[in-house]
Amino acid sequence: MITALKRWYLDWTTRDERTLDRVFEGRSLLSDDEFYERYFADGSVSKAVAVGIRAAFIEHVPLDMRRLAPEDSFGRELQFVWSHDSLADVELILDVEKKFDVSISEREGREALTMGDLIRLVDRKVKEKKADPAGTDSFGALPLRV
Repeated sequence: MITALKRWYLDWTTRDERTLDRVFEGRSLLSDDEFYERYFADGSVSKAVAVGIRAAFIEHVPLDMRRLAPEDSFGRELQFVWSHDSLADVELILDVEKKFDVSISEREGREALTMGDLIRLVDRKVKEKKADPAGTDSFGALPLRV
C-alpha cells in the first residue's frame, strides 16, 4: 500500500513538474536581483515588495517557481499548481498580508490572477499606508485597515 502511494505521488509531482517545464520553457532561474531588474527595472514597484512576494510564491507553491514571470496566470496556464494543496493560495495571501502588514480582501485576492497583479496590489497598499501612517481617512475619522 505504501509503495503504491509513493508511486502515485511521484507520478503526480513528476507530471506537474513536466507541465511546469513546458510553461517555463526557455526561461532561466533568476536570482532576486535578476528578477527585479528584468521585470521591474523602471522602479514602478518597490524591490522589497517584488522580491518578498516572489519569495512567498517560492515558499508556498510546491513546485520550483524561480522561473515564474509576473504575467504568468494562475487562472490559465498555471492553474494545475494549486492541485497539490488546495489551501496553498490562502496560505500565500495570509503570508503576504503578514509580511507587509496589509489586508487583502477576498475580492482583491480573486482578481489578482498573476504574481504581477499581487505585487502591484501590495505595492499600492504599502505606499498608501506610508502616505497615511495613522490609517485614517481624509477626514481624520476612525483608522482604516489597508
